[in-house]
Amino acid sequence: MEGSMHTRLTASNFTQPRFTCDNLLVPSYVFDNGKPYPSGPISPGLKAHFANLGIGKSGQTTHCDVPGPGGKPVCMPSPGDIGWLSYRLKGSQVNFTDSMGRPTRLANSVTEGGFANTSSCISCHARAGTTGQGTAPPALGVFVNLLGEEGYGQSNFGIPVADWYHRSGQPPTLEVLQTEFVWGFLSANRIHPAPRQLGGEAVAPPAKPPALVRARTEMLPTPPAPSSSAPERRTR
Repeated sequence: MEGSMHTRLTASNFTQPRFTCDNLLVPSYVFDNGKPYPSGPISPGLKAHFANLGIGKSGQTTHCDVPGPGGKPVCMPSPGDIGWLSYRLKGSQVNFTDSMGRPTRLANSVTEGGFANTSSCISCHARAGTTGQGTAPPALGVFVNLLGEEGYGQSNFGIPVADWYHRSGQPPTLEVLQTEFVWGFLSANRIHPAPRQLGGEAVAPPAKPPALVRARTEMLPTPPAPSSSAPERRTR
């Protein structure tokens, strides 16, 4: 279009980071850390979602220095805590790379400070999985064996590696079973667990299982039938 070549275009969905000069002999402009950014207004859809779920309706916030039951501070905010109303979606990531093969990155500068330059939501969650030995420690960690300049562990980004999940051989033995890109599956339990049959007797699972439970037997290959004539006894 006529005159469009000299029009300065700006993106409405991007906030430019703050920069500062390092004032060295050969100066460079680097990130100006520790500076806040405007949050922007809450969208009508998010506001309605919070209201329907009762989030932030108490008008109060949690203070970690205030003693709770037993004299211990209560630092876990309730759903009604007004602090949740500060939530804003910082970004969405749907591809491991762009159309030219460059790895995409997306980080939370608050909770992922120190490894934001290597942070990728989609690559991190692709590493969520379990093995036949259980889930603690995780088979594939959030961090890789690299440190940043500040000493923080760095995370994985880019396309997942096929050898993480299947051994390179014939047959391609399963090493790590992905848990649908959800780290929370590693500690998931049924809301109303059904009693389990063990040795002819129904045994109910514990009311509060450990935070990281072992892999469910349904996710593992069925063991071979016993060779002896003794009755089969499975432990689940």
